[in-house]
Amino acid sequence: YDPDADSWSPISNVDAPTPRVSPEAAWTGTEMIVWGGYGGGYQNTGGRYDPTADVWRPTALDGAPEPRYRHAQVWTGRRLLVWAGMQVGKTFRSGGLYDPESDTWEDLSSLDAPPRTERSVSVWTGEQMIVWGGLPPTARGGGYCTPCGLFPWYRDSDGDGHGDPGTLREECSQPDGFVAFGDDCDDADPDRFPGNPESCNGIDDDCNGIVDDAVPPPGLSVLELAPGPAGTAHLSWSVAAGADRHDLVRGDLATLAASGGDFFAAVETCLRDDTPETEADDPDPPPAGGGFWYLVRAVNCAGPGSWDSPGPGLTDRRDEELAHAPGSCP
Repeated sequence: YDPDADSWSPISNVDAPTPRVSPEAAWTGTEMIVWGGYGGGYQNTGGRYDPTADVWRPTALDGAPEPRYRHAQVWTGRRLLVWAGMQVGKTFRSGGLYDPESDTWEDLSSLDAPPRTERSVSVWTGEQMIVWGGLPPTARGGGYCTPCGLFPWYRDSDGDGHGDPGTLREECSQPDGFVAFGDDCDDADPDRFPGNPESCNGIDDDCNGIVDDAVPPPGLSVLELAPGPAGTAHLSWSVAAGADRHDLVRGDLATLAASGGDFFAAVETCLRDDTPETEADDPDPPPAGGGFWYLVRAVNCAGPGSWDSPGPGLTDRRDEELAHAPGSCP
């Protein structure tokens, strides 16, 4: 039944449990589990119905509780808990725990359990099943705690320590292949998980929903100068940490000295802008008696790093001046 459309649609009966009266049902969040009842005899069979796929799957028979109907039944969040119930002339003080993921049953202990009943009421509190009343008429009941405290675990298929939020499994201890954090955005890629450093690769590495939100490269390159042919200069530099490109700027050494270190006034040209290369030739020789200075800056998808280098009096000075200089790299 669809309450929004106020309409009914049939469900498949292929592989459904055999016809019966007084079974019990529980909703797991994805499936309806039906078990027990009476039809052609007392039943300890059941079925799991997936409404999205409109298909049935049987519940395991091996290890299931003795056939019965009018029993108590709740869903714990991970397992189906069946308790008490009856056959004609016989009531039960027993039950079972059914795990749909492994399709297996586990016996329930009857130690300190309530009296044998049928038609008792039952609820799941989040930690235990409480049953009360029933036939023969009784004002007694009891609470059944699962064997241990259940904790949420999530399947971690790619081994990055972060699980798929859609694979919740509640267990007492950590199952193999599961982790405590269900916050992975791609459980097939071990290089994508919350807290992973973002890099410039067209992928959301840190699972924050934003692609390539890296920080500008903090590293500095080491620039080396060697003579080139016919008085030219050959420059090479190391790759700065976090960078995939570099800028190279040239300026006049005499102007820099005369201005007291004013890079705005002394810059001449941007020799390389966002180059992936790590070397370049400067074909222009400096004037007679003069010289050039060169600076290299790291760049990535988040923007440029710094023109500055460690040392007293240089913090932010080059960046501020070169940012507005007409000949500087953008």
